[in-house]
Amino acid sequence: MQPLNQMKFDIESRGLKISQHDWGSFGEIVNEVNYRKGECIFDMDETESPMLFVAAGIASANMLSDTGRVFIYRFFEQGHLCTRISSAWLNSGHDDTIECVTDLSGVLIPFDYWKKEYLQGNGLGEYFRQKCLEALLFAKDVIRIKTLSQTRVAYEFLANEHKTVVQQAPQKTIAKFIGITPEAMNRFLRGYRKLANDKN
Repeated sequence: MQPLNQMKFDIESRGLKISQHDWGSFGEIVNEVNYRKGECIFDMDETESPMLFVAAGIASANMLSDTGRVFIYRFFEQGHLCTRISSAWLNSGHDDTIECVTDLSGVLIPFDYWKKEYLQGNGLGEYFRQKCLEALLFAKDVIRIKTLSQTRVAYEFLANEHKTVVQQAPQKTIAKFIGITPEAMNRFLRGYRKLANDKN
């Protein structure tokens, strides 16, 4: 399914309606995009901050720790609105990057257009507001998981909330989210799977 069609399907699945005229106008403003695995979508040096609707694939939001170690603080999958909204809204610099974990397709939405619809719009505006609320609630769960600092809890959170990530992302990528080394990730998975097999 083409990215715009996937987005329209997501909108309509929520019971929201957008007129043919408004959807046509929206299609003229946005861009359908495709990225390859490992490609950087948004860099720290970006001056613009468009919104990206993920139609297919997985992206990760990455930051550098004080020690120079890269860690992942969240994933974006199909149906997610991939954004760095705080820096975009405040017109401040970016302290993170968004990179492709897999090949990815999506819809790039200019930030100014998104902001206007978010504040004043009806059909698309309601959709964007729902998306942002979901992102905020999800971020709360991520913070809780990160605060617990338990590998099993973090992994099971991914398995429940990001099944595609667990199925398709490299183990080293999952390790960056959990906050452990790839070697520790391997040891954890061996023990985790053995425990699951013993229960069965």
